[in-house]
Amino acid sequence: MSRFSRVFLFFVLVNLAGCAEKNQPSADMIAKLKGGTTKVVVFGFCIPMDHLIKTAITRQSITYKVNGKSVGTMMTCSYATFKVPSGYWRSEFVRGGLNYFWSPLPEMIFHPGKTQYLYMMPAGNGTYEGKWVSKAEADKGIAEIKSIKQIF
Repeated sequence: MSRFSRVFLFFVLVNLAGCAEKNQPSADMIAKLKGGTTKVVVFGFCIPMDHLIKTAITRQSITYKVNGKSVGTMMTCSYATFKVPSGYWRSEFVRGGLNYFWSPLPEMIFHPGKTQYLYMMPAGNGTYEGKWVSKAEADKGIAEIKSIKQIF
């Protein structure tokens, strides 16, 4: 990706994150969220072609960070379950090295003692967008991912 594209993408994401913060919960609600853990089931990071041909050329490891701290890793075009501190946090998915990857999410509510399902769907130009979904939608998406084979 060219330098201009990265800078442009950064400003777009910062502006989108700023829009999301306008609907942030009250300070009392944020205080009530803290102190527990949330089970987060993440699935996705597949490109549309993976779904069409039921094959991924390769899968790569990405790190899930919540509130600046790593909570675990998962593979692209797959699913994983993470224990996350409950609260109102920013989170991101990062892969370093030569094939750098960064997918930031706006601040989101992580409810204590709950299981939440996060679908990381393609958003164009090699980016992904997170969306909370129901258990039924997650089960369907994970079943589809399980049917996608890998070449390398």
